[in-house]
Amino acid sequence: MGAGASRKKTPSNGGLQKEKGFLIKTLSGHTGGINCIDYSAKAKVIITGSDDRTARVWDFDTFSCKVVLEGHTGYVTCCKSWHDHFAITASFDRSVRKWNLTSGNCVMKMENHCPAFSSKK
Repeated sequence: MGAGASRKKTPSNGGLQKEKGFLIKTLSGHTGGINCIDYSAKAKVIITGSDDRTARVWDFDTFSCKVVLEGHTGYVTCCKSWHDHFAITASFDRSVRKWNLTSGNCVMKMENHCPAFSSKK
């Protein structure tokens, strides 16, 4: 996961020119593509959801993985910090889960939601 440079058309030559971009940090750990990301300023964590069927909670200061949220059987398509103590994830497996950000324990599970969740509006 990271941010890189973008490209834009320049009026002078009609071609692509690389703009300045700065990669701050790459967070390594997921084995699939990242589908969603959220940040809690108060808890100082980043939450990511992936095609590897997990969500991860990252420490914003050290960029280390604090906990892996495992249990979904489908791609994690949506993740959200909730009240700075919990993460909410939704998956292509049609379930929504509430997780404790510190322990990584699933504290609530709702199944058979139809259709599958997406963070796209």
